[in-house]
Formats: sequence, C-alpha cells, structure tokens
Amino acid sequence: MPAPRDPIPHRSLLLLCAAALGSNLLSNALQGAMGDWIPGFQSVAGNLIATALIFALFYVVSILLYRHRTAFFPAQALREGGRPAPRQCVVMFLSPQSPQEFPPREGDRPLGAPPFTGDLEADVSAMRDSNPRWNWAPLLRGLLPHRTRVQSVHLLCSEKSLADRNTAAQLIRLYLPNVAVHAESGPLDFENYEQLAGRLKLLFHEESRSGRPLGEIVVDVTGGQKPTSIAGAAMTLTHPELVFQYVSTQPPDYQVTEYDLVQTAPAG
Repeated sequence: MPAPRDPIPHRSLLLLCAAALGSNLLSNALQGAMGDWIPGFQSVAGNLIATALIFALFYVVSILLYRHRTAFFPAQALREGGRPAPRQCVVMFLSPQSPQEFPPREGDRPLGAPPFTGDLEADVSAMRDSNPRWNWAPLLRGLLPHRTRVQSVHLLCSEKSLADRNTAAQLIRLYLPNVAVHAESGPLDFENYEQLAGRLKLLFHEESRSGRPLGEIVVDVTGGQKPTSIAGAAMTLTHPELVFQYVSTQPPDYQVTEYDLVQTAPAG
C-alpha cells in the first residue's frame, strides 16, 4: 500500500491563483463599470475614486493572502511540551541490545525477580543504578508515561536490530501484557530518510484507517540513528496532530520530554 501524500493547501492555492489572474480583469472591469455608471468618471476626481476602490479591493485580498501565508512560506519552530501525555500508540526505533541483559542469562535471577519484576515503574527506577549502561533501558523509560493508556507499540527495526525484535517484544509484554506489540519483520535502512519517512507515513495511515486519531500517536526518537530522529521529528510538521518524544541519557532523572515541530508565522 503506497504511503499517503502530504496534504495540499488547496484553498490557499486557489486564493493565490484568483488574486494573480483576477487582478488585471478586476481593474479593467471596475474602471469600465464606473465609466458607465458615473458621468464624468474620466475626470481627475473620478480616476481618484476608482483608484481608491481598486486599492481597497486588493487590500482585502492581501489580508486574505496574509492569513494563508504559512501555506507558502512557513517557518518552523521546536516546541518543548514537558513530560508526554499518555497516548494509545507508541512508535519506537529499535537498536540492537547492548549489553545482553534480557532475557536473563542462565544462572541469573529468573523473570519476576529484580531487575525484571514486571513492575515497569519500579524496574525503571531501579535501572538507574543497576543497569546504567543498558541501551534498552530508554525503551522502557519511553513507555512509562503511556503505561496507563497505551494499546499498541510499533518497533521499527534496522538490519542490525532485526534479530532482536522478538526479544524486545517479549520485554515489552512482560510489563504491558495487554498491549499489542508489532515487531516489524522487514528491516529499514536507518540512514535512509526517504525510506524512514515513507514507512512512518504508511504506519500513520494504517493506524488512522483503523480508527486511531493521529493525536493518540507518539514517535519515540531515542533509539536508532540520527536520521531516524530527523524523520520522526519531521513527521510532526506534515502531520500536525503528532508529537515526538526523547528519553534523556543524562543521569540522574533520565527525563522523557515531548517535542513538536510546528509551523509558525514568518516574522515581520
């Protein structure tokens, strides 16, 4: 199924075309009509009146175009929203697990004992000290704000992380047993922006068709590589309802923060 195309600002484009094509026609028509309606229109006073009316007409059109200016010359700004609000769907880029911590190796403590008790909040808190270098700890931290509402988690994999997708799904189900975990079987090139953006657009389209509002989806850009973060963030421009989040790797709090790239009015 092809990815949906970005929305086209039809109203803004129609307004621009009408202003461009109609400027000369409106001017000539108004001058002709005024010449028929008002005796002596060709006088200096008549020409001044016509000029004022034409100016007023195009001033109104200019105001309308000004209100649509962001459709043609949008400016982008990064908006920080603090801790994410709980959402129904979380999209994550999966990195290969390092070091190997899950599932516990033979001879280690079994599941149900620390550090994997099944209590997401308690284990995430404990991992600040016990597993500070485990690169899947941010995956669990990223799910923590959504644990009361999340219904589905999508794991997007690279060629390197594809072998870990089932292990990651098992880890998530340990903490969120009632959540549908979609571990993608097809790898993505985490350095190919177009491929990443296309897969994200298709995923959003599929979720939307299933009845999920786009405002209930958050993209976690912590895992993966720099192009995955760029792709995840850029989607919030073409899909304004979306937001993305990032899990800090800085102790002691490892905060999860929500961000949004927004289009703002150009200055001036």
